[in-house]
Amino acid sequence: MKQPIYAKSASVENGKSTVVFENVPQGIYAIICFHDENNNGRMDFNENRMPTESYGMSNNKMNFGPPEFESAKFEVKSNALILEIKF
Repeated sequence: MKQPIYAKSASVENGKSTVVFENVPQGIYAIICFHDENNNGRMDFNENRMPTESYGMSNNKMNFGPPEFESAKFEVKSNALILEIKF
């Protein structure tokens, strides 16, 4: 989950943001997203490597430590898929 296959940005309005990916091939994927609160184009961390900005991942499982593919993975099939990621 270090190099994105697809990446998009969206603004936050009323505490929510919507991103649509189109023409994604069938397969197993995971999503991680973060709120770039200071608009510097990256996720910020403190000196202990703890995030200082809000983030979330598919399946909404929050691990202690970095996000893991196994707990965030989901399958894309031929139909539309809607995921709600909580921060």
